[in-house]
Amino acid sequence: MDTVGYEGLYLGRIVDAEGQVTGTPVLYPSRHLRTHALLLGATGSGKTGLGLVMVEECLRKRIPALLLDVKGDLSNLLLTFPELDAASFAPWVDADAAEREGKSVSEAAEEAATLWRRGLEKWGLGSQDLQALRQGAALQIYTPGLRSGRPINILMRFDSPSGDDPDESAARAQSLTSALLSLAGVEADPLHSREHILLTTLIRHNWETRGTLDVPLLIQQIQQPPVDHIGVFDIESFFPQKERFELALQLNSLIAAPGFASWREGEPLDIDHLLFTDEGQPRATIFYLAHLPEEQRRFFLTLFLEELHAWVRRQPGTRALRAMLFFDEVYGYLPPHPYNPPTKTPLLSLVKQGRSAGFGVVLSTQNPADLDYKGLGNIGTWFVGALRTERDKQRVMEGMEGTIVSSGQKVSDIEAAIGRLRSRVFLLHDAREGTLEFFHSRWAMSYLRGPLTTAEVRKLIPEAPVKSRPVTGLTGRIAQPSPTPRTVAAVVAASAPTRTPSQGTGESVLRQPPAVDPAIPQAFLPATITANWAARNAGLSATDAQSARLLYRPYLLGIGIARIYNQRAGVSLTDEQAWRVPPSSERWALRWDQGEQVDVSSKDLLPRPPAEAFYEPLPRAMARKSDYPKWESALKTHIYHQTQITIWASRKLKLYSKPDESKRAFLDRCAREIERRKKADLDKARAKLESQIERLETKIRKEELELERDEDRLQARRREEIASGAESVLSMLTRRRLRSRALSQTTRQRRYVKDAKAEVEESVEAIKMYEEQLEELRASWEGIEQQIASEWNAVLDEIQEIIIKAKRTDIDVRFCGLVWFPFWEFTTGDGVRRIAAYVPQS
Repeated sequence: MDTVGYEGLYLGRIVDAEGQVTGTPVLYPSRHLRTHALLLGATGSGKTGLGLVMVEECLRKRIPALLLDVKGDLSNLLLTFPELDAASFAPWVDADAAEREGKSVSEAAEEAATLWRRGLEKWGLGSQDLQALRQGAALQIYTPGLRSGRPINILMRFDSPSGDDPDESAARAQSLTSALLSLAGVEADPLHSREHILLTTLIRHNWETRGTLDVPLLIQQIQQPPVDHIGVFDIESFFPQKERFELALQLNSLIAAPGFASWREGEPLDIDHLLFTDEGQPRATIFYLAHLPEEQRRFFLTLFLEELHAWVRRQPGTRALRAMLFFDEVYGYLPPHPYNPPTKTPLLSLVKQGRSAGFGVVLSTQNPADLDYKGLGNIGTWFVGALRTERDKQRVMEGMEGTIVSSGQKVSDIEAAIGRLRSRVFLLHDAREGTLEFFHSRWAMSYLRGPLTTAEVRKLIPEAPVKSRPVTGLTGRIAQPSPTPRTVAAVVAASAPTRTPSQGTGESVLRQPPAVDPAIPQAFLPATITANWAARNAGLSATDAQSARLLYRPYLLGIGIARIYNQRAGVSLTDEQAWRVPPSSERWALRWDQGEQVDVSSKDLLPRPPAEAFYEPLPRAMARKSDYPKWESALKTHIYHQTQITIWASRKLKLYSKPDESKRAFLDRCAREIERRKKADLDKARAKLESQIERLETKIRKEELELERDEDRLQARRREEIASGAESVLSMLTRRRLRSRALSQTTRQRRYVKDAKAEVEESVEAIKMYEEQLEELRASWEGIEQQIASEWNAVLDEIQEIIIKAKRTDIDVRFCGLVWFPFWEFTTGDGVRRIAAYVPQS
């Protein structure tokens, strides 16, 4: 059946009330796409396949298409094989799935070829239709932000828009601001955010005064704005300098990322060139976005949609379909209120204004609730596949209720039918026709391989670029080369950078840095010493020095900060470490314990090569972006195990060595402290002993005075005794009656003498005892002195070694990625000498 001659797009065949596919084709009028279309359906409903069928039909009608491939499914459009033979399918079948099923790749390819051949025949299509599709349209794929693929220069939009339309300039400045702030992680509302208003003002000011702009200049102007007022407020009142500096830091972190430069590489974003070749042949241009993180994907989509919107506004009115956009999986980019991502405004503008310019927008999503109601209200055709939730069904019924009633059908019947739809069966609701039809989508001419990986997409990129072409609005810059229109059969693997043999080794080197995944952190180190200095320092001759060339080698480099803290020891250190692992083609060899610690200053890391040089090829083991987060985690563990300091401690002295203090120096410090404390203890012991001696000497002096008094008293008593005895004898001779009294007095005097004599003897004994104690005290000093000295001298033998390690939580990784180190390469009579060209500057 020759469906090309039909008026409409051959999308499939009608399904009758019993659910059987009839022979009546569904020929959807292409002009109806001017009011846009929505593909709804749960996972597995076949909506992506229907979308590709719609694109194929537009290309057969010579209508160009732009495809936004978020998941990697739309890239299947390039997998069309007119021969429908196993050899064409073999490179694209799932080898792992075939192996699980016990099949070889060739067997799986043969089955796929047979399946596609029979599937197309069932729908009246064959090799001639595939051949006509490939000959009638040019298919191409871009990988924004991916140097190793086919990047596209999205940052050309930093240049002022061509023409004098102030509305276009304002819209473009706002979209550029939204994209930049979104990429930098700043949520900003265009009407109320100071960040958004300031950046938009600065961008428009530069366009009006300079004609162009770059991010470094924008960052400088944030800190020192070239305008004094924003509205009626002066700049400081509107946005204080301290807060502007924080915004500048956020944007500076953005451009400091090694992958940012890739957004200015590649072919220019020229919508006319993306839709038609120079010869006027229609194109299908696919933007493969599955490799991008969400913030970068949103950045690209915002700028692309704004550029597309500007193109649509420049087109004259038409009643025919001029071109179409297929946005697969639009979830999150056109959400309902109150969400307002930067992609929402330009996408809504395309839906609202595309009709008059003949530009159709096809959106695909799983849930109607994912879309803003303003967008749904401007979409004229709904293709509804199987829906699983009641909420989704209810939303669809609300949108189609009027058509259902006017067609004489029941809402409940249609709702129940939608819930029972099988894969590839859709309800077509065309508001312009006012009809509801169930149909089965036709077999896609493209091989629906499923989501393609980045490596697989690279195989679909043209082998080599052709002559460059200037692009309007680039202020004198010439765009990167654009490929000649090619059929899918000519689409092969991407070309590699130019290789040059290394001097004297036969090893291939590159004239440009190898392209790497933008998700891989990448940086370059400058050559901080000259070739002549390197040659002279290495003892090479002047002739050898003339052969010098600068060669960059790729290394895995990690820079981390380790903090070592111990309150008791008074240790608080911050240690920045840089570890380098040499290049290797084996992943097992890329380990930090196989590397070396190097002296690298993080401030020297540059996002791009600082000078022309040669480059060693990048080993495949270092080109996997998924490995770098693992290496970063391993770096933290490596630094944890490697980071420790040894100090010496004296528990007795409560002293700890300093981190940079040697054991000998610490021992000398301890010895001085020991001498100080030993002297203090000796002084204390001497003072105590002298105090005891002084007390004994005081007692002796007191006893000596007491003895002197006792002896005087004894002499007196003896004299009294003699006198009393003489008196008693006389009394006995003269007076007989006094004899008894005299005898009594004599006896008393004799007792007094005896007591006085006893006191003298007691004092003598006390003095003798005290003097003996005094001698013992004086004799004990030598023993006390020796004991104190021995105790303190033993402290030096108790010095302990203490190891202090950094905690895992006190280790921060500042950088982990691919870093290119420069070397001067000299050809000498003995072979090739390589000398490091980077030395960190103090």
